[in-house]
Amino acid sequence: LILFVCFVCLVSIAHAGPWTRSAGTGFMQLGFSSIGYNKVYNDRSEKANLPVDVRDNVLQLFADYGIAEQLSVSATIPVKFLSVEGKTGTVAAGLLRNKSGIGDIDIAVKYNLHDAEGFVLSAEALFGLPTGSTSNDDGLRLGDGEFNVTARALAGKSFYPVPFYISAD
Repeated sequence: LILFVCFVCLVSIAHAGPWTRSAGTGFMQLGFSSIGYNKVYNDRSEKANLPVDVRDNVLQLFADYGIAEQLSVSATIPVKFLSVEGKTGTVAAGLLRNKSGIGDIDIAVKYNLHDAEGFVLSAEALFGLPTGSTSNDDGLRLGDGEFNVTARALAGKSFYPVPFYISAD
């Protein structure tokens, strides 16, 4: 339960929750994540070993800016560093492939519908732009090749002056 609550809170922080920025103000954050794996689940939901070690490192810039008192725009720009290395003793031994570049960029527009007594309700449109390379020449893709649109309703409650809030989307 604690792990679930922490995960939900981290996801809300990463997407700025339902709160919009004041007009003319902004926020920027630089983050890094790294995922490595050498097993996947097959079509029978069993773990299967891969003949390679895969590493996906992402340096990500997030920026959020208040256009008007109730309207914010944000962007998430990932720079991806992918690598695949064959394991010794497998058919892929000696294989080494690397690829880096811009991944798929997300642009969001958020409008505050209600803000009273610490309760906030907002609507957001998120546009996923297919800016990452989808070339299959080397099997490494920086993006998914799709233009995505997601509409969300966001709600939150601040308990100010206590430094605590909850949010949901």
